[in-house]
Amino acid sequence: MFQLAGLFLVLVMVFGGFLLAGGSADVLMRAGPAEFAMIAGAGLGTLLIANARDVALAALAAPIRVVRGPVWTRQASGRLASLLATLMTEARRGGVRAIEADIEAPERSELFARVPELRKDTDTGALVCELFRRTGLGPMTTGDAEALSGRRIEQVMADRSRAVVALERLADALPALGIVAAVLGVIKSLAAVDQSTAVIGGMIASALVGTFLGVFLAYGIVGPLAARFGQIVEEDARALAAVSEAFSVWLGGQAVRAAIETGFSLLPTDLETLSSGDVIAFPAAAPGVRAVR
Repeated sequence: MFQLAGLFLVLVMVFGGFLLAGGSADVLMRAGPAEFAMIAGAGLGTLLIANARDVALAALAAPIRVVRGPVWTRQASGRLASLLATLMTEARRGGVRAIEADIEAPERSELFARVPELRKDTDTGALVCELFRRTGLGPMTTGDAEALSGRRIEQVMADRSRAVVALERLADALPALGIVAAVLGVIKSLAAVDQSTAVIGGMIASALVGTFLGVFLAYGIVGPLAARFGQIVEEDARALAAVSEAFSVWLGGQAVRAAIETGFSLLPTDLETLSSGDVIAFPAAAPGVRAVR
């Protein structure tokens, strides 16, 4: 919503300022749609040419991601922390076998179903399962966990960042595509040199609309969109870092609560509400098992 307000402000200030300065709306209305279709279509084509299918689709979905915001909001982070706390407690209580059904088939797990955001961010769910699954294969140190998480996070960030780079390159290309549209308009104007100066002047003005639209789309819309999309990618990646940190602390022998508080300090979860259960409901420990504190 915040970004939509910014887009509205940009449109009003640019086009409203043009009209207030005495600009003719008729020129924009007459040439604008054709020039926009030319530039936007060519931009879409270059996006498809330069990127793999999944990267192009992710870039095209960026406006939706920007409007919706990060996946891991305060409430969503709380649900993720609660899931991780439950898995840690059960694993400490009965070993990895106690949670084997959950980590081997998270899509059918009741615990994972409590965190619907994992359907959008499958990488975070995969990391949770991979870390616990690895502990069942043999002794695992905190260094092993950090190395495994580090490789996973690096790979995920590289994959997610490709769509951001694709949008940034599109923003860089749009001014040049605007010039292409303008040149075509000038060619059309020169072909009508036998017409009156009023007609030729109108055609040249229409041609320059292409240059305007290319620059406007690049620096007024696509560039800022790519910047915000990049921020969202980085913000959502904090969930991976939080899971990694919490798991390493827990693997080192710390209490579940301490592990969660340490790891999820990287996310916008209000840890002050832990005791009341508003955000994270810690499971109770079984008799003879270290209490969750």
